[in-house]
Amino acid sequence: MPFRTRVSLVAVAALLVPLAHGAPAAPPAFDSLVETVLTDHIQPRHARFAETADALKTAAAGFCAAPDAKRLDPVRDAFAAAMNGWQGIQHIAFGPIQQFNHSFRIQFWPDSRNTTGRQLSAMLAERPTGIFEPHGFTFASVAVQGLPVVERLVHGEAAAKLSAGGVDAAYRCRLLVAVAGNVAEIARKLDTAWEDKGEAAAHARAEPQEAVSSLLTGIDGQLLAMRDRKLLAPLGKSADRSRSRLAESWRSGLSLPNLVANLTALQALYRDAFVPLLAKSDAAFAGLLNRAFDATLDSARDISVPLKDAVGDPAQRKKVEILAERLRALRQLAARDTAKHLGLVLGFNSQDGD
Repeated sequence: MPFRTRVSLVAVAALLVPLAHGAPAAPPAFDSLVETVLTDHIQPRHARFAETADALKTAAAGFCAAPDAKRLDPVRDAFAAAMNGWQGIQHIAFGPIQQFNHSFRIQFWPDSRNTTGRQLSAMLAERPTGIFEPHGFTFASVAVQGLPVVERLVHGEAAAKLSAGGVDAAYRCRLLVAVAGNVAEIARKLDTAWEDKGEAAAHARAEPQEAVSSLLTGIDGQLLAMRDRKLLAPLGKSADRSRSRLAESWRSGLSLPNLVANLTALQALYRDAFVPLLAKSDAAFAGLLNRAFDATLDSARDISVPLKDAVGDPAQRKKVEILAERLRALRQLAARDTAKHLGLVLGFNSQDGD
């Protein structure tokens, strides 16, 4: 039976009611919209990611100065905070994030072929040192540059090896500090580009309609990835055929917190920027958007076990399916219908594959 047929809830159906709304009679004020998006959303969220990435770098260096398994929790907490900061800007898919493979360098995922695992294992076996030289990450594989490497080093059975002593432990710590530093450097570059004097902010202000269209295109792709990659991929075809290790950040148990961070950031963006503008021409649609975000977040928070366990548990699995369907509805409303209301056409979405 098709997936959408299985999930037939009244609450979901309400979100999928076709909208017979056209674009507003007059072009919206894109310049003021962009100003709100920049000052209330893009800039503070990039600043937060930069701060949390710096904190991760500091925590890693502090731990590795005197490795002790009992002192690993602060590094894990700093990793979780940095990952949360990154999740809060994943939907901002235009501007500096498009340069130099920044997105994949921060987080090489999805990784269905375990590229990070294979390349990290090879590094730990061979212990190359070129990556520790100035600009050492410039020509390194993106699969070993970012947060997934940190997660593998500080979570699971491998974490004990950081404080086991010897050459292997020393190399692992050196790599941990280097990768955390690389993420911090990229985060700081992104933050600088979006500051008031930065190139990205200047371009968005100069071309506000293009900026809004690019933002909505990124949101469209993000919501698609949240449903297809973050939920449906690990969900699999059935409970006994689930693929839990395809879940994002499953080692650290952050799969669902990541999704909540994605949704919380998007909800704040719409509440502060898009909904007030849309309400001027169609209050009913603006209200529907608010309810859709509330319902989707409620569904995410209703899953009471880690996602890697939920996909194999019949009761929790149904909740994952409901969340996936609500994400599908939210994507239509927040990206595609919102674009129509603003008289915009979404650009090519790299997540779509068509």
